[in-house]
Amino acid sequence: MKSVLEEFYKDIGRPISQNELVVLNKKNMKNLKLSNIETYHTKTGYFYSLKKNGKKEKDALKMIDQYNLSTNTVKNVGTCSVAWKLDHTPHELYSAAEHVVNEYTRLFKNLPLSEHENLTHYEIEVIRTFYVWLYYENYD
Repeated sequence: MKSVLEEFYKDIGRPISQNELVVLNKKNMKNLKLSNIETYHTKTGYFYSLKKNGKKEKDALKMIDQYNLSTNTVKNVGTCSVAWKLDHTPHELYSAAEHVVNEYTRLFKNLPLSEHENLTHYEIEVIRTFYVWLYYENYD
């Protein structure tokens, strides 16, 4: 089966309205089952949205409640899924995975995913590729 990492971004070749991009982003978030809670791992520097109804989301919600946090970003929830996934990505896909992680980090370093507005088609595709790789690709 072909990896999402083997796909290359293809410009859609037509103008796309901000309304269409908003709908596409919401559809991606729903299909990918992403929570509006993010985690940031201080050891690795990676950040990502948690899976909706996943163990880490439940742990993060407990931390938010326990510490009366006013943010949806919680540090160091569990182990870093990005680092784990990179360690378990096949050698032939590793550089592509590293590129997607670096691009995701570059684009969204200072912007929580839940606050994204006015995204470009490219940014939406980076998000989709990153989360499909992170949560849905399985390697034997």
